[in-house]
Amino acid sequence: MGTTADMNVLARKSTQLHALTEEEKAQLKKALLEMLQDLMRVFEKHHITYMLGFGSCLGAVRHGGFIPWDDDLDLLVLRKDLPKFFTIFERELGDKYEFTAPNTGKESKNNFTKIYKKGTLFLEISDTQTSFPKGIYIDIFPLDYAPENKFLRWIKGAFCNLLCQIAVSVFYAQYPSAEMALFMSQSRKTKSAFFIRKMFGKGLSVIPHRTWCNWADKMMSGRKSHLMTIACGRYFNNVLSKDIYLPGKKGLFEGVEVVLPQQPKIYLSSIYGKDYMQVPPPEKRERHFVIAFDAATERL
Repeated sequence: MGTTADMNVLARKSTQLHALTEEEKAQLKKALLEMLQDLMRVFEKHHITYMLGFGSCLGAVRHGGFIPWDDDLDLLVLRKDLPKFFTIFERELGDKYEFTAPNTGKESKNNFTKIYKKGTLFLEISDTQTSFPKGIYIDIFPLDYAPENKFLRWIKGAFCNLLCQIAVSVFYAQYPSAEMALFMSQSRKTKSAFFIRKMFGKGLSVIPHRTWCNWADKMMSGRKSHLMTIACGRYFNNVLSKDIYLPGKKGLFEGVEVVLPQQPKIYLSSIYGKDYMQVPPPEKRERHFVIAFDAATERL
């Protein structure tokens, strides 16, 4: 469909996207931090293993909190703890939040868990024709075990990545967004890539998106070993020794005590390269592809 870098180039010249004002950025950060604290309270109360991951871990280490231009939150949760989390979710968090996740008896936008804040709006350009929640969200990725045998690990990783890509392609075919198509048509490269991806997804959409997400999620789960990974489309970059991830260690995020991977430097180097502490130039910074935003400030 085109790389994230290609889409960021389009975003800089598009009039479709909603550029958050400084006030809206502050509102978003406030809502996300509140969500994080609510989730951490539940995780700690029920002994659920979690930590900050991806850009949130990078933000904690490099900026002491949010990456200024990428206001989101990513968490990692040990897969074996997710069923417990889903069981207690409504009782502990249902008054303020809702979630989607594969293999939970409900539709899921992704092959990982998303927690949405009720009464808010964070509408992404690919999500205009779906029935999924559209509020401010936190992503929760399962922390999985990976096979120690290199050949088996390659086979499993390749299948996980393939199923994740199929699920995304079928999503675009099953939930066509005119706004997304218009956005991707700004360049010949992204227009062609998006068309091919939609046709690929259409050919496979005899099996619904929900099923592909469920299959991908099941494929990611692995037997206990000395290796762990975050398998949602990034299988190989995240395969590290278990002791790089666990047990988590304390860190700070916007002045709040959080949990990071046990060896965050090694974890971040594996994803972002050894120069992860270097701030990228504006043209290489990722952004959200949002077309409408409402933080419902009266409820914050």
